[in-house]
Amino acid sequence: MSGRTDIFERAMNQGHSAAWDQSWDSAAASYRQALNEFPDDPKALSSLGLCLYRLEQYEQALNFYGRAAAVSSDDPLPLEKVAELCEQLGKIDQATVARLKAAELYLNNRESEKSVDNFSMVTRLDPKNLRAHSRLAVIFEHTGRNKQAVREYLTLASLIQRSGDVQKALQAARYALKIAPENSEARQAVMLLEESKPLPEFSPKVFTGQLRKPAEKASRDSDKLDQVVSGLDPVADARKRAVGMLASLVFEELPEDIQQPSTGHSFQSIFTGSVGNIISKQSDPTVVRLHLSQAIDMQTRGEFEQASQEIEKVIEAGLDHAAAYFNVGFLKAQGKDLEGAVPNLQRALMHPDLALGSRLLLGQTLRRLGRIEEATIEYLEALKLVDSKMVPEENVYGLVQLYESLIAAESQHTDLEAKQRLCDNIEELLMRVNWLKHLMQVRRELLVGVDGGSVRAIAEILLEARSSRIVESVNRIRQLTQAGYFRSAMEEAFYALDYAPTYLPLHLDMGELLLQLGHHHEAIEKFNTIAHTYSMRGELGRAIDLYRRVIKLSPIDLTARNRLIKLLIDHGQVKEAIAEYISLAEVYYDMADLNKAHQTYSDAFLLAQDKVMDVEIKAQILRRMADIDLQSLDWRQALRIYEQVRRLKPDDLHVRIRLVDLNFRLANVEQATIELDDFLAYLMKRGEKDQAIRFLKELKGEHPDKPILQQRLEELSL
Repeated sequence: MSGRTDIFERAMNQGHSAAWDQSWDSAAASYRQALNEFPDDPKALSSLGLCLYRLEQYEQALNFYGRAAAVSSDDPLPLEKVAELCEQLGKIDQATVARLKAAELYLNNRESEKSVDNFSMVTRLDPKNLRAHSRLAVIFEHTGRNKQAVREYLTLASLIQRSGDVQKALQAARYALKIAPENSEARQAVMLLEESKPLPEFSPKVFTGQLRKPAEKASRDSDKLDQVVSGLDPVADARKRAVGMLASLVFEELPEDIQQPSTGHSFQSIFTGSVGNIISKQSDPTVVRLHLSQAIDMQTRGEFEQASQEIEKVIEAGLDHAAAYFNVGFLKAQGKDLEGAVPNLQRALMHPDLALGSRLLLGQTLRRLGRIEEATIEYLEALKLVDSKMVPEENVYGLVQLYESLIAAESQHTDLEAKQRLCDNIEELLMRVNWLKHLMQVRRELLVGVDGGSVRAIAEILLEARSSRIVESVNRIRQLTQAGYFRSAMEEAFYALDYAPTYLPLHLDMGELLLQLGHHHEAIEKFNTIAHTYSMRGELGRAIDLYRRVIKLSPIDLTARNRLIKLLIDHGQVKEAIAEYISLAEVYYDMADLNKAHQTYSDAFLLAQDKVMDVEIKAQILRRMADIDLQSLDWRQALRIYEQVRRLKPDDLHVRIRLVDLNFRLANVEQATIELDDFLAYLMKRGEKDQAIRFLKELKGEHPDKPILQQRLEELSL
């Protein structure tokens, strides 16, 4: 361990690059190198854990995620991974502990939805876990989800009754009834408890995370989005949620005497985001509630400026809640104080239920202030937030990294007109009542199966399009193609070029259509051009995928092969580059161009020499070079190469025969005898006498006039 930062960062970057291409073995090797420099770096530990998970080495993955959780005790993500792996390995008790810790950390970070996911998983793993049910009950109540809160309180009542504390069970059931007086289950539970009758086993239906089969993962996040979309546009939805959160604070009167039988703590005391914790101890809760109540009433009547002032008084009095900041930001954005809206909306971003609406409203506000560069970033962040929820879990990392690259690149551009157009396009996609359905259709119909199946971002369409109409145009192209109307689809593609002349997936569609129409050569030219463009833009992964497609269509396309090799080397995929070198050499060989085949094998060997490569790969390359030399009757060069192979693979029978054979042909009888006796001694030491006899017989068949061969055969036969 040297602790060198430069080596660590280089190894991490190489690991990230390999992980992006899902080359998990290569990524794991790089992350291990990084850990050699800094063994306790949490990101390196987690990254290696992910690689090992993808390689299905679950026990090792668990070890590294466990180390990451230990060194970053305030980060819930490694704990989540520990829990997932424990669940996979059947270690349910350990999984439950990890889930509880992760959920508590998410609560501390005010990430209530992620906390709910983890507490809900605990109730699935351990249905009688009082701590998880009590946390869920309070979280649901304070986020306005009273129906779910009631079921959790009733579940608690049932569990507490079975533990023998009927009085506390009755308190929990009465509180559930107080939350929802119209709830028939709550009324019946209170009646049964008052009559000392057993409660049914209530089973909460709010679980959002569960043990899933791999095939179910792809729809997980989109299903979750379906649950939270309310039929409003994201800003209106966030406003509704924020008002609901503030209203729940106004009417919160959680009794302090309802306790878990095992801990003695009140339900309110275990919820980080409850009024007891988000209002400063120096404040008067009665005054806070009064201002909140007035603010909500004024907001309902459309008195935005006055409502904003009331909530600001509440914040000054000590209220620290994202809902308050969002409401102030929203109200100021409706009035004239746009500058005042910005910092409040930025603080509201921290709440997962308000993040999307806050991003979009912040983008709108910044545009009105003329700060178009900042607005563009906020719009892209909003799209990233949604898009990353609509892909399978294994693609989220890659998609988020892609958005980070797109956002970084966009921040360098200075074309304000293009930025305005991008904001318009994202606004058109998201600021509609059916925004989620529309986006899911875009991802399903435009991006699935594009570009070799690699992860794509919806933002890519909009960044390169002159109008959001490209979404509909590309959709029509796909529909016409699926129906077999290839010429009509091509006409639509040419029409779409007017809106997005540089949108490469559109050109990819055109290449596929050319193939369907029988224009094989033109399609390959199109794919080559697109691959080269991806390469020039620094999107090496996509260029690599496309060059491979070209080679599959046209194995003798030497330009594509050479470009692919260069990209693979630049991308750090040395093993793959060597394999492509070998394939290229075989193409030259089939074309009877032995000189180029030999040179290509030589290039492959030099690359293999520079890296720690498998000995067999190096030997394979050298054998083929020597075979070409034999065909070219360059025996001395072949002999030198076979000697290199012998050093790498001393047990290679074919190479040993060639060494003796070539030395005899070159009249190097003494050296031939040395090679012969050296290999015979090697075989006899290993107890392979039969192999030694076969070796001598094969040589004697090629050189019957060499008495040394007969002599050695007779010696072995004694």
